[in-house]
Amino acid sequence: MREHEAPIAALMDDIDAVVYVADMESYDLLYMNETARRVSSGSRGDKCWQTLQQGQTGPCAFCTNDRLLDDQGMPVPPLVWEHQNTNTGEWYECRDHAFRWPDGRLVRLEVATNITERKNAELAATRSEQNAQQYLDLAGVMFVALDRNGTTTMVNRKACETLGYQEDEIVGANWFDLVIPERLKAEIIPVSKQLLAGEIAPAEYYENPVVTKSGEERLIAWHNTILRDADGNIVGHLSSGADITQQKLQELILASRLHLSELSVNHSVIDVLRAVLDEAERLTGSSIGFFHFVEPDQLTLSLQVWSTNTLKTMCTAEGSGTHRPLSEAGVWVDCLREGKPVIHNDYAGLSHRKGLPEGHAPVIREVVVPLYREGEAVAVIGVGNKPLDYGEQDIEVVRQLADAAWEIVVRMQTEQKLTESELIMIDALQSVSDGIWSWNIQSGENTFDERSAEMFGFETGAAVLDADVVFSRIHPDDLPGVMRALDDHAAGKTAAYDHRFRLLLPENQIRWVRGRGKAIEHDGEGKALRMIGTNMDITESVRMQLKQEALEKQMLHSQKLESLGILAGGIAHDFNNILTVILGHSDLAEMDLADESPVRENLKQIKVAARKAADLANQMLAYSGKGKFLVEPLDLSATIRDMTNMLTVSVSKKAVLQYQFSEDTPTVEADATQLRQVIMNLVINASEAIEDQSGVISVSTGIMECDQEYLVEISSDESLSPGSYAFVEVSDTGCGMTRETAGRVF
Repeated sequence: MREHEAPIAALMDDIDAVVYVADMESYDLLYMNETARRVSSGSRGDKCWQTLQQGQTGPCAFCTNDRLLDDQGMPVPPLVWEHQNTNTGEWYECRDHAFRWPDGRLVRLEVATNITERKNAELAATRSEQNAQQYLDLAGVMFVALDRNGTTTMVNRKACETLGYQEDEIVGANWFDLVIPERLKAEIIPVSKQLLAGEIAPAEYYENPVVTKSGEERLIAWHNTILRDADGNIVGHLSSGADITQQKLQELILASRLHLSELSVNHSVIDVLRAVLDEAERLTGSSIGFFHFVEPDQLTLSLQVWSTNTLKTMCTAEGSGTHRPLSEAGVWVDCLREGKPVIHNDYAGLSHRKGLPEGHAPVIREVVVPLYREGEAVAVIGVGNKPLDYGEQDIEVVRQLADAAWEIVVRMQTEQKLTESELIMIDALQSVSDGIWSWNIQSGENTFDERSAEMFGFETGAAVLDADVVFSRIHPDDLPGVMRALDDHAAGKTAAYDHRFRLLLPENQIRWVRGRGKAIEHDGEGKALRMIGTNMDITESVRMQLKQEALEKQMLHSQKLESLGILAGGIAHDFNNILTVILGHSDLAEMDLADESPVRENLKQIKVAARKAADLANQMLAYSGKGKFLVEPLDLSATIRDMTNMLTVSVSKKAVLQYQFSEDTPTVEADATQLRQVIMNLVINASEAIEDQSGVISVSTGIMECDQEYLVEISSDESLSPGSYAFVEVSDTGCGMTRETAGRVF
């Protein structure tokens, strides 16, 4: 190396980049700096494509030699490009330049700076951005990002689908110019500028329409947030939006149906149908509307009705209220021929159109919907001349309004006959002895005749009562069942209302009633609006039925007891015979023993146990009716006092026994042994119910007055007479038992 080149070479070696010079014809390396030699382990004279890359058998496919010279073979400005080295996998930013070597040949100088870290960061950011885009594309709502100028910087797939554009048609375009309706720009753009300037906070929720590529408007519910850079400066905003067009449309249709229903109260059928057409025009953006009834012969059209706007500004043709053959109608009856809604968005281009009558509104496009009931066409409704093409949404709007119109018209026609029919029905019902009622479900008014009012305990005579007042007389346990039966019939689930229930009258008097009725008026959806029926007092028949059921239950219980008694008696009799032998032989053995014999004590215990077993056998015989109880006058309180020590040792240590004895309890006729056994069993059961927890067992005696209803409730023995009864009560704070368990025990 020449002496003056040494400083330059040293400078090149200090550069943190690969620097080399290669002959552009032979590809021989003429110079490599320290970094190049370290990265490649090559040297001067080697081929650049062998030294700097891997697996090459010739010049690199990406060699830039041909891009460094112009058509005349003269060097061009430096070329900057990026490449991943096949040897190391690292990324480099390459700056290539052609020039003349001192010996005159053309050479390529390349300075390759390692940008692996930057490239990896860029790739990671790209992957992250791609992942984020995938997540956004999976979302079921629109996502849109705008910069400070209103330029769209990002949209997801849902936004593209909703707007009808490709992504590249939206990204880079001004959002407000592209999708905001012209009439709203003056309102929306200033607000957006204030938002991006930080002058106002983003609205948590707002609704505004957008215009799709087809020109259709869709209503979007937006949620917004501000986007800031690392320094906190506002750089744009991100919005998520849900298409609520269909939801809002359904709300408008529902409101229209309610309006039409209210209108039908005091307007004619023609007025209601015209209002239906006006609503259909408003909701579809149309300017003409018509309605025809189809006669039962399916060949004739009648009652032609036009919308208000059609009559006022567009159509003077005759025909309202006339009959005309279906065969003479225009192309709009395609809906009847095909049996489905039809759309004609190019009315003028239809080859089978017949032309329009003189004075008829000009038709540009139309949607016509047939209305069928029980398989036959009953009406046709249509709207036309919407500025944009009609679609499926327009069909659905017209269909729903047509359904509403038909139900309202049918109801109006039915109501004209209803009053006369109701009077005839009431006359027929008054010929029976039952009470009569009429219920207006909408207003909640119940009309009772004198018999029904008396039955429900109202002293008003025939009256109009609020439903809540009537239902308040129904027993709380029975009211849910009554309401369920009424609701089922009102919803059309049952052919008639028929339900038995109790009335809870003043002074806790119970009266059984059978209510029957039928809906006589319905709304457009088939739900009952009015019912009429009867109330029958069935208290006596229910009482007889309950008495019969009690007798049958008592008889069954007696049969069970008799069977158990026979079994118990047989067992006890045989057991007594065995015990007699045991006691006899014990006595004989005792006679043969010396007084000091240790066996005597064993025999004594055998005899004690045998006598206890004999007592048990006697109880079983008494239960079976083959033995006898020792019945004698007893003081209940005194008898239980004598048992307190025995009861104390029989219960859990955590259970506290409490006694409440009445001093004026009369004597009773009973078997003391049996009474003690019953009390002992009850107390032990109470102790077991308390288990390992602390609790209280109360034993009390006293006198109580029992009426017939109470005696029937606690006992199946109807021979018990009302009056004063002595009682023993055992109660505890344990887990208790179900009504079914108590029925089996007692």
